[in-house]
Amino acid sequence: MERTTGFEPATLTLARWSHFSLETGGTAGVRSTWSSRWSSKRRRGLLRLALADGGTIIAEVADGPVGVLVLNPSPDRFVIENVAVHPAQRGAGLGRALLDLAEVEARRADHDRIHLYTHEQMIENLAIYTKRGYREDERRSQGTFDLVYMSKALR
Repeated sequence: MERTTGFEPATLTLARWSHFSLETGGTAGVRSTWSSRWSSKRRRGLLRLALADGGTIIAEVADGPVGVLVLNPSPDRFVIENVAVHPAQRGAGLGRALLDLAEVEARRADHDRIHLYTHEQMIENLAIYTKRGYREDERRSQGTFDLVYMSKALR
């Protein structure tokens, strides 16, 4: 099977993914949207994941964005460039859901590994990724940043 060379939101086939259900349509720049009842200790209400052009997914609730996921797929690698959750929403499972979505998309694009990186001082992130099955591949300096590169087998 040929791997996709770019993020193709119009072709997503996640009719039922975890607790999110697929909606089609959207506003300018948004190709697909997931909506779900998302409840946590911190917030109750409708969570919307808007998939914008270029592989950026914005998690929003009625009063604004609460998370972001940036994916960078290529024919030979599927990379999570960024995953972030608003501090008030941390611990509610949104970051886990965004990572789950990234892994679903990597599999859909026929990749057998997913890659990410983080700053070596982000000890909490390193622990979260390790617990999810990511393993350290290497450490590299990029300018003034010391980064840890990690990957996870998907099959």
